[in-house]
Amino acid sequence: MATSPPRLLASPEERLPAEEPTSAGEMALSLGGAR
Repeated sequence: MATSPPRLLASPEERLPAEEPTSAGEMALSLGGAR
């Protein structure tokens, strides 16, 4: 459980599974563009 908190704090790309690498990339771009 000690690894749960650090993972949540990690970037959105790390939080998302490696199964959806495109989603993480799109999300990161979206967040960066929106901001």
